[in-house]
Amino acid sequence: MLIVMVMLGILAAIASASLRNVITRAKESEAKMNVGVLLRGQQNHYMEYGKFANQLGDLGIGMASQTRHYAYDVQLASVINTDMDGNRITEASVVRARPLGELRGYMGKAWLDPHTSGGELTRMVVCEGGTGAVDFMADKTYCP
Repeated sequence: MLIVMVMLGILAAIASASLRNVITRAKESEAKMNVGVLLRGQQNHYMEYGKFANQLGDLGIGMASQTRHYAYDVQLASVINTDMDGNRITEASVVRARPLGELRGYMGKAWLDPHTSGGELTRMVVCEGGTGAVDFMADKTYCP
């Protein structure tokens, strides 16, 4: 009987750790998805108004700036000089998902790429940082 109890305890500990990991990843998936939605909103805003929005409310998405696990903010990027290919970037937006607990931070950028053959094109990237990370992309348009 004691052996059965020990075995059940070990199995419960393994299952508990696995469940915590699944729950954490689900919470982080919320942020990754929302950053993508906000960046697509920025692309739509640029196509409609010819500029990126400087705050979340201007996107007209109806998304709250804070959820149970993350706080979101949208702003114009102040320092992005070039993209990965060395092309000059003149307009860009930053979206951040700031974790409100021990979760990974997410960040994304949308920018105008005037160097395409068909005219202006907006591009975007979503990156995952470490636990508690916020401004980990600095002036990059790619994931560090």
